[in-house]
Amino acid sequence: VAPLLTKSPDEIWPTVVCDEHEQALGLVWSNLESVREAVNSQAGVYLSRRRGVWKKGETSGATQDLLRVELDCDRDALRFIVRQHGSGFCHNNTWTCWGKGSGLSSLFRNLYQRKETAPCGSYTKRLLNDKELLALKLREEIEELILAETKEEAIWEAADVLYFLLVSMCHKGISLAEVET
Repeated sequence: VAPLLTKSPDEIWPTVVCDEHEQALGLVWSNLESVREAVNSQAGVYLSRRRGVWKKGETSGATQDLLRVELDCDRDALRFIVRQHGSGFCHNNTWTCWGKGSGLSSLFRNLYQRKETAPCGSYTKRLLNDKELLALKLREEIEELILAETKEEAIWEAADVLYFLLVSMCHKGISLAEVET
């Protein structure tokens, strides 16, 4: 933390916590002790005004693997990139402090949960349990994307391809982060 600057007499820094897809999960505070502990334990460790230095998820089970720590351009704030586990970052049991999140990573988390919890008769569950049907749908949607003649058609077909692709990844146990890497 030597390059960090602060005007706070307590030497604390605002810390934006992001998941591995760089989606902001929430805002916390860090100090020298919490940053040192976070780096040493490779976990989300922060400063709480109420609890002092605390490790995220010790009571909730929503733990974090610390992937990297970054400084902002003014060197007065931190960004922790973490692999979030459990129900999410927020104490309200949502992925972010702004709700469930969005984008492909949110859809993928939802599909992965459905792998375990989807009710009988669910189309996603059926796809996850029937690899021939899943392969058929992937081929069908890719062909429809290739044949799409308008931008609007291509958008709809690309969305279908992405859905079936994510289901296939989930079926094979491949994470979105592994593909991004």
